[in-house]
Amino acid sequence: MSDVNDQRAVVAKYIANSSNSIGPTFPGQFNTKVVDTHNAVTTGSGWKFTAPVSGYYLVLASTFGSTTTTLTLYKNGVQSLAMGSMTATEYRSGVAGIELNAGDYIDVRAGSNNTLSGSGLNHISITKIANPTQVGATETVAARAPISATSLSGPTQLNLDTPILDTHGAIQNNTFIAPAARIYELGIFAVMQQGNYGGGQILLGYSINDEPINYFGVSLVTVALYSPRVGGHSSAIKLNSGDVVKFIFDNTATNSGIDTNLPVGARSVWINRIGI
Repeated sequence: MSDVNDQRAVVAKYIANSSNSIGPTFPGQFNTKVVDTHNAVTTGSGWKFTAPVSGYYLVLASTFGSTTTTLTLYKNGVQSLAMGSMTATEYRSGVAGIELNAGDYIDVRAGSNNTLSGSGLNHISITKIANPTQVGATETVAARAPISATSLSGPTQLNLDTPILDTHGAIQNNTFIAPAARIYELGIFAVMQQGNYGGGQILLGYSINDEPINYFGVSLVTVALYSPRVGGHSSAIKLNSGDVVKFIFDNTATNSGIDTNLPVGARSVWINRIGI
């Protein structure tokens, strides 16, 4: 069955119980099964999860590596989404939502050659998100879109490219229109660049129905020529059905902007419905 409205649960969780290599050209191996409702995972050096039915999937990976590097989700062998980072000092979790057709496969890779520890705490969980035709009380609403603008002078509404994930077609004309009332998590992940010396602040925020801007509360202080600053901020807010959300870039640092040379997963906004 490949119907996107198929409501059967699809869940897979696997653990890495032995050390193995992970890098940009080969996936990490999570070979010990905890649960796999559809036997969708191929273990070994060609580790992958193959979608048994079409739909939106949530991928969570917890990793501890030998060096610090990025953690990336690949779809059908092509780099798709940045999930976060892995280090040799602590366990870190990365998450991504992705749309898959039946037969599409995904795996998790590192930005540089690395080693997953074999402690058993490295694990990956993949869950299909149900998506009925109407927005139910407990239904997942999730959207993610890459940021397209580069040189910015704030306050400026961020331009968004074609969504990576949009369960309800809610991203329209660079805005998110809430399909149902609930508590939502709004977030931005981006790498900022400043094109000259002098310092200043870069602020990220959002506006609802063109009301005053709400900043995420963390300013990124730039102090050096072309000095990058990673910004990953989120906030929980109650939205009513039809509310319009705009994401905002603001700054006092001249010639600053968002680095769009990075993969789309490293310069994106996301929205998830998280509560009542």
